[in-house]
Amino acid sequence: SEPAQLQAENTSYRVTMKDLDERIKDLEPVEGSTCPTCGQPLSPDDRQRLIVDLKDEGKKQGDAYRQNQKALSDLDGVIHEMKDRLNGLASLDDSLRGST
Repeated sequence: SEPAQLQAENTSYRVTMKDLDERIKDLEPVEGSTCPTCGQPLSPDDRQRLIVDLKDEGKKQGDAYRQNQKALSDLDGVIHEMKDRLNGLASLDDSLRGST
């Protein structure tokens, strides 16, 4: 179902965002940063570029997460409205059955 898929995606986004945040924190010290891929020392410019790239990726993940949260909220509203309509129809059905 769509809500389950959106929830699963958001779980993945949260894990990815946490991982990106940890990588950024590891790179932010002024000295001693190493490439998370190859383990080689990073120049200050390379380190800064990598931090910017990781933050951009984190923003993309966060935007997708928020978009899914809105979609879930919208779906929840639709489900609530449908339940209200169904309850109204059930009540009407009961009234009609009682009048015959």
